Amino acid sequence: MSNEKKNLQQNPSRYFRVLTAVLFLADVVLAPWLREGNRSFSVRVFIHGVKAAGGIEKFALTEAGKGNTEGIANLTMNYWCIYLIIFLGAVLLLRAAWLLAGRKERFLSGAAYALGLLYLCAFMIFNYYGYSGGMIVGMLLVFLDAMLGKYLDERQALREAEAALRAKEQAEKEEKKRREAFPGRYGSEFYRVIFKNFRANIRDFLLFLVGAVLTMTVLLVIWGMEQGCGGIRLLGASALQQQIASSLKQLLPVFMLLAVLMLSLIISGYLRTRMKNYSMYIALGIRNKTLIRIIGLEYGTCILTALAGGILLGLATLKIIGVPIAGNLLRMLPPAVLCYLLVVLISTLVNYHIFEFKNVLRYNRSSANEPVPRYGAGVMMGIGLFVMLGSLGLFARRGSGEDLYILGGLIAGFGLFLYGAATRILKKRVDRLQVTETGLLTILPWRNRFRTNVRFLFLLTALQIMLFGIFLPRLAAQGIPPEKTAPYDYVAMVYDSDLPDLQGLKKEGTLQELPMLRATTPLGADISRLKKDYRTVLWPQGQHIAVSESSYRKLCRQAGKTPQKLNLSADGHRVHIVMQQNAASEAHNLEWYSGGGGNLFRLGQPLVAYDRNQVTRTYIPHDATYERTNLVGALHAGNQENILVLSDSYFRSVYSQKRQARDPSVSIPPSAVKEGPDQLVLIRVKTGQNKAVESVLKKIQKRHSSDLQYDESIRTWYGVAKAEKNNEAAADFARRMEEMTAVGLLLMVLFTFCIRYSLAGAEQRKEYRLLGTLGMNDREQEKLFNREARTYVLCSMGAALVLSAPFAALLPFLRMFRRSQSLLYLRNLLGLGGGTMAVLLLVLTVLTRYYRRVNR
Repeated sequence: MSNEKKNLQQNPSRYFRVLTAVLFLADVVLAPWLREGNRSFSVRVFIHGVKAAGGIEKFALTEAGKGNTEGIANLTMNYWCIYLIIFLGAVLLLRAAWLLAGRKERFLSGAAYALGLLYLCAFMIFNYYGYSGGMIVGMLLVFLDAMLGKYLDERQALREAEAALRAKEQAEKEEKKRREAFPGRYGSEFYRVIFKNFRANIRDFLLFLVGAVLTMTVLLVIWGMEQGCGGIRLLGASALQQQIASSLKQLLPVFMLLAVLMLSLIISGYLRTRMKNYSMYIALGIRNKTLIRIIGLEYGTCILTALAGGILLGLATLKIIGVPIAGNLLRMLPPAVLCYLLVVLISTLVNYHIFEFKNVLRYNRSSANEPVPRYGAGVMMGIGLFVMLGSLGLFARRGSGEDLYILGGLIAGFGLFLYGAATRILKKRVDRLQVTETGLLTILPWRNRFRTNVRFLFLLTALQIMLFGIFLPRLAAQGIPPEKTAPYDYVAMVYDSDLPDLQGLKKEGTLQELPMLRATTPLGADISRLKKDYRTVLWPQGQHIAVSESSYRKLCRQAGKTPQKLNLSADGHRVHIVMQQNAASEAHNLEWYSGGGGNLFRLGQPLVAYDRNQVTRTYIPHDATYERTNLVGALHAGNQENILVLSDSYFRSVYSQKRQARDPSVSIPPSAVKEGPDQLVLIRVKTGQNKAVESVLKKIQKRHSSDLQYDESIRTWYGVAKAEKNNEAAADFARRMEEMTAVGLLLMVLFTFCIRYSLAGAEQRKEYRLLGTLGMNDREQEKLFNREARTYVLCSMGAALVLSAPFAALLPFLRMFRRSQSLLYLRNLLGLGGGTMAVLLLVLTVLTRYYRRVNR
């Protein structure tokens, strides 16, 4: 009998796993796993009951009751998930027989744990459907089998490792004792050598310092602008404030991710250089305690100096751009500092494996090489491709809007795909190299620094994906002229009891009255998710204007636009939505709630109470066609007060119901007893009569001040010109933010390239000196350097353009551009993209020549 088989049979985990299999099967057969109401079922009784009833549908109706939809859903889900338990028991039984036969069970154990995890995930995803004590015991047995069994398997190896560790610790104690017996103190010459060595590497230190200072500065500016706007998270935020909040909310996680990637790359090169120096110190006889103090002092000084410098530079920047600091310092400084420390911590943990120092006399160069993954390249490529395609599909859905988190999914998928593809390509090149013996000098840098090179290529590509896929297309859309202003001076949503007051304004202008209903959605805007309120419902809810198809056609004719041919249903399920926004505004659905089937709304005022677990029963999903135009004015830049078009027959039936008072008492104002305003009044004012009109409208608004309890930004009346100016200011701010972000991304691409070759300077100079010694002339060395730089530049740019093209192409579809607008967008995009590519290639070529001269 072989030693391996003998060890396997003597391992106590073998009998433990057989015991857990027997206990699990007994638990499945005898113990109650499922529960519905007051009844519990074992797996055997449940399966028998389903067969006796003639199927799960009949069994669920019998046990739960016809009206108990929750119970029926629980039993149905239990029925389908119970087969996972049966399959798990069969696998454990097969594994027990396999173990008793003295065979290895790694595959069967992995399959059993995967089935248990899949069942547990299904249990959690489907909201903890009915369960009993048997299920808890069964899952606990599987968990103990995995953890305790693994421990028993590796106990012998752990004992051997413990003995080796104790021997190593004893040797280290002896070494420490010898070092601490160092007589006297270090002389002044020793400290002079330490300082000269630090000064020789001052460029790497300054690069680390500059990267950390810029990170803290940008984080403080972002938090300062958010706090300085004031009222962003309060009801009644203007379109400009909402645009600022939306831009900052999208920018913060993106910048933190990029900062982590950038600082990780800087710290990686910095620490590699310093650890080599520290290894030399050990060879010279420095004590470990002294060396640890030097490392901590140097690293901590850099982080704290960058923190202080970033705070000063950030406060100066906020002062220059006019953000108030005095009353907001305590609200913006702590979160900015926490974000900075989090970025530094993650970047340090990524490179934690480099924090080791050895005696340089025992330093083995090959041990510093970064390993190339041996397995899983195809799996990583498949998962990465799936994530990228899923992100593209989410972006193509109008309901997802232009969310930057979707682009983050694409970048994460590309990272997995790149890691797997680079692994596979490198292995094929190495195999080919063994036959042809060519390209050795091209492969060795990737073979020895695989993770660093892949990380650098990924960072370059990720930056360019965000540049070409999101911000340049948005800038191209900003160049499209805004829609023609609506032909009205004031728009009012009032009650029929207010019409007599408005009739007195006919001398000041012309009035047009159209019947309307208030339509509400679960959420008013994406920023409202951040609002905290005492209410337990989603708040504030979105408010829009519902009109009939006939009214829609009148509005189109008066605005000088051609109405679309609509196919609306008589039952109100199929509707038409007119988004009142310009081409520069981001695309989104009518509602911002992501938990339903899309186009959720109800007719009537916002609700202060409903069942949060059944939102789609209160706000019904509808089929909808979309149109983007300006009929009565972009009153909220498309976030709220959009036009919802219903069929004439359905609108008449609902309009008569919603206008009826819930309380006949005339002492209660209409806003308290009716489901919202029922008249849309469009006013055109003669020259010089604005004050008289606004005086009447303010009286009406004061009369219905109770409507403001739902959302202070939803007014009884709007000045169209003022709303348009507000939208223009928001669009201008968005354009400036996108320009700054695009320029920042462009600079980060160039900065990343500089980081790569600045940190690798000493190593490259050593390699090229060796190549020159071996007979390679200067021209061949230049070709080798150019080939490496060209790989980074062209591969990253090509991958970024390929992955960005679908996002840029889908933008006109999401924002519903017309043909002329799409052509203008394409022209702007080609100009911006071509100019950006030209600048990148030109500057990167200059940098390549510079580093080719410096690093040789």
